[in-house]
Amino acid sequence: MQLLLDAGDSGAEVDKLAAALTRELGGDAASFPVLAQAGAAINEEFLAAVRLWQSGVGIIADGIVGPRCQVLLGMIPPQGDKFASLAVTVGNVSRLFPATKPANIARYLPYIEAALGVAGLTDRPMVVGALGTIRAETEGFVPISNSSRSTTRRREAHLSACTTTSWATTVRAKGPAIAVAASSS
Repeated sequence: MQLLLDAGDSGAEVDKLAAALTRELGGDAASFPVLAQAGAAINEEFLAAVRLWQSGVGIIADGIVGPRCQVLLGMIPPQGDKFASLAVTVGNVSRLFPATKPANIARYLPYIEAALGVAGLTDRPMVVGALGTIRAETEGFVPISNSSRSTTRRREAHLSACTTTSWATTVRAKGPAIAVAASSS
């Protein structure tokens, strides 16, 4: 499964997304004929369907279908069980973010779990390092947006909320010694 599905993407995964949106939107899907077209690319009409579904389920309505959306649409399995031994809970994460509203953590932590889970980055050093990176970037535990107009910038903002994946992948590539050092500091 592709990590992010966004404007211009097409192929089998977009067809799966269209089927999932059609199922979830029910009768409202008829307002978006592109969802019934096999092989369609994600265009403005398709993005409008994504945003309608996102706003309807109470998540960030940015039109980007990342791991959290894919879980909610049933396209990939839930990722939270991969963290069972680490107790990645709002209460525990709040201890790392003492000045942050627990509501922010409750809202955005599932995005972080989904991004780390699909990348297989679920061990303690990776999770601690990812949360530390988020803390360095935003004490408020909220997505960072550089610009809302550009598709590239929107993708960067979405990934920035899940900075965890790129940080952890870099650490894995450099070797376990870096991960251990990061988790002990």
